[in-house]
Amino acid sequence: RQYVSDDVDNFFKSCALGSKHKVLPDGSQEDVRVYYDPNIVSKAVHLIRSPFDNIASRFHYSYTVSQKRGTEFAHEWTPEGFRNYCRELDQRWEIEEQKYFAADVFEVSRKVPCRSMFYQYVQWHNNAFAVIKEKGIESMVVYYEDYMTNMRLPLMTM
Repeated sequence: RQYVSDDVDNFFKSCALGSKHKVLPDGSQEDVRVYYDPNIVSKAVHLIRSPFDNIASRFHYSYTVSQKRGTEFAHEWTPEGFRNYCRELDQRWEIEEQKYFAADVFEVSRKVPCRSMFYQYVQWHNNAFAVIKEKGIESMVVYYEDYMTNMRLPLMTM
């Protein structure tokens, strides 16, 4: 959870982590962690998507990954399943969130479904903007909705 960190350098380093799919000599497959030098970054495209769409997509992604792995997803593919998914995430991160929120803010936030994901979303974007500013990286902000309705405009300005 480097994206919730106030340490911009840790966030920047975590952006340089990735994975590479590797086929082994015996035909089996594995994903291998790879580390890139974050200092090679000279330009960035910062894609911003509606947080509501982003959270729904994370639910869909988690569901799809579990199906591909042949594991059971803990939540049904229904609106109630989505609400249960949010409740589970909120319970999982509740203790950690209390460290970051003032007591009155935390109490109010408990009424927001998927609050942990909204918090992660905001922190990730705040950290991305901070890295871009601190490192002097040339950047462009693209809104997902604009990209989806008029792909040519963002592509022409890149």
